[in-house]
Amino acid sequence: METIKKKRSLIISILFLILLFVLTYFIIFKKIELGKVYEIIASADWNYVFLAFSMIFVYFLLYGFFCRDTLRFKGCDTSLIKGIVYSCTDFYFSAITPSATGGQPMVIYYMTKDKVPASAATLSTMLLTGIFKVALFFLNFVSLIFFHKVWYEAGALFMVLWFFGLLACSGVLALALITAFNQRLTLGLGNKVINLGARLHIIKNPEKARESYYKFTSEYKQAADDVKGNKLFLLKLFVIILLQRVAYFSVAFFVYRSFGNNDFSYFYFLAVQSFIALAVDSLPLPGGMGANEAAIIMMYQSTFGQEKAAGAMILIRFANYYFGLILAAVVVMANHIRHSLTKKKEL
Repeated sequence: METIKKKRSLIISILFLILLFVLTYFIIFKKIELGKVYEIIASADWNYVFLAFSMIFVYFLLYGFFCRDTLRFKGCDTSLIKGIVYSCTDFYFSAITPSATGGQPMVIYYMTKDKVPASAATLSTMLLTGIFKVALFFLNFVSLIFFHKVWYEAGALFMVLWFFGLLACSGVLALALITAFNQRLTLGLGNKVINLGARLHIIKNPEKARESYYKFTSEYKQAADDVKGNKLFLLKLFVIILLQRVAYFSVAFFVYRSFGNNDFSYFYFLAVQSFIALAVDSLPLPGGMGANEAAIIMMYQSTFGQEKAAGAMILIRFANYYFGLILAAVVVMANHIRHSLTKKKEL
């Protein structure tokens, strides 16, 4: 029954993603002649386009190193290949679920299927969540110092979204720190939320919810305790994730260069992409679809020129989202088949 529910939920997520895709591109290209957009894309220097698409491989590779190192820290002899499989799993399920909520639970699921202890899987995903947000904060902070004018001129709507993203990310980090360092407060807050959910009939079995919540917070605190005294290890992980984010944000620069432009620096594009990521990543949309496309066109109209902005958006999004989604889907499917065959052999 549980498997049927999971499959139904996955199908609904994919159908919603397809619907969102159609609506997004219908709205964006309603007033743009598609023939011109195609000509613009066809005129691009494909050496630079290749570099743009190659950044997703760097992204998966660095995430693979992160998974391998965090699991080895807990004594799990995990290969880089398995780390890359987990990175693809996270990317795929994050890309098809609102606010990327489906990625890390599925990573833990597949890690435990590979006989990774739950404590090690929790540590890996906990560190990823925290360091991912810290790296994004760091990039935005540095970008604001050197490119505050770009941020200020982005417009009122974008700034509202940016501050919403800042608040959401701060909330996630604050919750992570409270869970890691004050379990009493964490349990108290959790119980209040569960009691409220029970009164509103959102949570049908409050006792089971409390048991699951206690287990999760205990594992989370244990994971935090494991790394508290390992500052060099945390620094190494931060550098890996920072480079991962930089690789992902570099896509826009290579697309820009593919159109023969060279007026704006590489760091300008890192700044703009970090602003966009903070503004749209927390929105309840799969892969930030719709918001991401609109933000790219809005932020890059003066950079690429009005005609090229739509073509640039397509190349950027296909490189850093759709191409990554296709690659990740293939890896996830292959990994699922591998597990199914292994299970049949054991039976």
